[in-house]
Amino acid sequence: MYKKILKTAAVLLLLLLLGAGAWAADYFLIPKAEQTGVAPPLILPEAVSASQTDGSSPDGSAASADASSPAGDASQTDGSSPAGDASQTDGSDRFPIMADHFPEEAVDQPVQAGEARTDDPEGTTVIGASDGDYKIVVTKTVTGSGDDRLTYYVADILVPDARMLKSCFAQDTYGENIYETTDSMAKRCQAVLAVNGDFYGWRSDGIIIRNGSLFRDVPARRGAAIYEDGYLRCFDESSTSGEALLEEQVWSTFSFGPELVQDGQVVDGLDEDYAVDLLAIQHKQPRTVIGQIARNHFVLVVVDGRQAGYSRGIRMTELASLMQELGCTEAYNLDGGASSTMYFKGEIVNHPCSGDGDRNVSDCIFLN
Repeated sequence: MYKKILKTAAVLLLLLLLGAGAWAADYFLIPKAEQTGVAPPLILPEAVSASQTDGSSPDGSAASADASSPAGDASQTDGSSPAGDASQTDGSDRFPIMADHFPEEAVDQPVQAGEARTDDPEGTTVIGASDGDYKIVVTKTVTGSGDDRLTYYVADILVPDARMLKSCFAQDTYGENIYETTDSMAKRCQAVLAVNGDFYGWRSDGIIIRNGSLFRDVPARRGAAIYEDGYLRCFDESSTSGEALLEEQVWSTFSFGPELVQDGQVVDGLDEDYAVDLLAIQHKQPRTVIGQIARNHFVLVVVDGRQAGYSRGIRMTELASLMQELGCTEAYNLDGGASSTMYFKGEIVNHPCSGDGDRNVSDCIFLN
């Protein structure tokens, strides 16, 4: 009788561990190691104050000769820096869409909902474009084959004012455990383009500034900030405060991570073990990333994953290299897994791994 009880207990324990592992494969994409102190945060240079108005890049080098206003020059549509020279340090010469030409023919092109196709040829195709107060080009790239096949989506964004890149809360309400799908938020905000954000409501820490307003001031990790001067800069939350960031003209912050690219270089330590965050760092997962190529020139990237034959997902080290190849001077990882969603012109253009559309999340990033 005693042996039978032990055997039953062992089976129940095994089932419990298997269930916990499946749950962790999705929700531990959030870097909890940095939240709990299991692993120390990356030690990187401090963020540059938004009072910097000489057009220099976050590392202090001159990225452009003119940063006279946050709006920049709306007539610039070639992806160059405000100085007008795309061959300088802004990286735009390495990005194949805005730097070469704007695909006017794609503006009126119908946008199709994403499918987990296994027969698409390798290469990059233009899904669609938007031309008006800002310019957007959305592309789909397929690499590899079979189990090594990878599919990702890039929204190349050129705006005259960084404040056009907005954030939306689920149910139009700030708070924990308030959820809505990315496409629902996008439609409610009349967005042209949207991706999921940092899922701030899943936790109670981090510095959260959205659309110029401070909502939470609990430093926890390295965050990323969009400044009104048109730059994306990463920063150590423990070395500043929400009020200080507002004084520096920060428009929005994201508190997730890790930081992937700084000053055009892949950040060290992305292949290190982060204890409970092993799944996020070491495994191939769906991802969402925000990056910057030049002043007022951003990219939003969604990599699909967990779908054999269509897209395997990507490790953090690979993701950082991809963002660098796209010409990013800065890049920051957002919430991933089943949350990873890109919405464009009324359609979810990627194929979230949940199988039944995009997942409920706390927030999204959008342009309308």
